[in-house]
Amino acid sequence: MNQILYVGAGNHIDCVNHFPNTKEFVFIDTQPRSEFDSTTFYRPFYRKFFFEELIEECNYHGFRLLDTREIDKTYHSHLFTWAQRLYYSVCMRLPYVNPTLLTLINDRTGQTIRYYISTNIEYNLTEELTQDIMDSDALIVSGYVPHKSLYRYFGINRPKTFIGYSNTSFEILDREDEDTILDVLHNDESHDYFDFYCYVDYNTGNIYTYHSFKDLLEHK
Repeated sequence: MNQILYVGAGNHIDCVNHFPNTKEFVFIDTQPRSEFDSTTFYRPFYRKFFFEELIEECNYHGFRLLDTREIDKTYHSHLFTWAQRLYYSVCMRLPYVNPTLLTLINDRTGQTIRYYISTNIEYNLTEELTQDIMDSDALIVSGYVPHKSLYRYFGINRPKTFIGYSNTSFEILDREDEDTILDVLHNDESHDYFDFYCYVDYNTGNIYTYHSFKDLLEHK
């Protein structure tokens, strides 16, 4: 796997250690803007310590921050009400409301993380992010299960590898689950997107491989 995609990555950086031969990782998370992102901004959902905790976790795993770049400098203007625009321009500044790309590198392993923070794949897709999604040949699902709109870009180039972690439920339990990538994984369309499946123990990092999603579910 040359490049692994992980939507909803949070601070789960140790997964890079589980795949030491992979040199490129693309991580995406709506935090710190919000863990429950929408087309409006709700201040209590802003995770003000997310950035610092993320960088600290990356440093712990040997990654240093190489570059920080806003990829949409005006996005906040679409989110804020007029009262919020006035308040935040005068009283305080929220530094990571706009979609921002962090580039981190591990000098020892040669691995690179391209981490899109405050980025929602339904609202903040850019040409650069779309290309990163398309170029990834594996998808990590750990904790958070992405919306099935991801398939519009991730599934374009050849079948890929599905990587499911043990801390995640892969069953369709309610209507909300039907809007996620699980909807495809549980039917015959899965082979159009994935031709190999990995199950990873979240605590130990042990990896088990399968040739079908059904076999992975039976292991779990």
